[in-house]
Amino acid sequence: MMFMFLSFISISIQSANDFEFELDIRSSSAIYNFNNIYQNINNWINFKRIIQVIMNRINQKMEG
Repeated sequence: MMFMFLSFISISIQSANDFEFELDIRSSSAIYNFNNIYQNINNWINFKRIIQVIMNRINQKMEG
């Protein structure tokens, strides 16, 4: 019974240019977990964009 609630997600980064993602779906909770990972990646990308905008503005102020 407990096995039904298990999901296994393995991520291995082989290099900066080669990203391998494996998803083994054991139950509907795996889909939910995958969706959470997807949202977290999107949030991280948005955060990086905001930081980049802030850094660009700081650099512009320092340059003159």
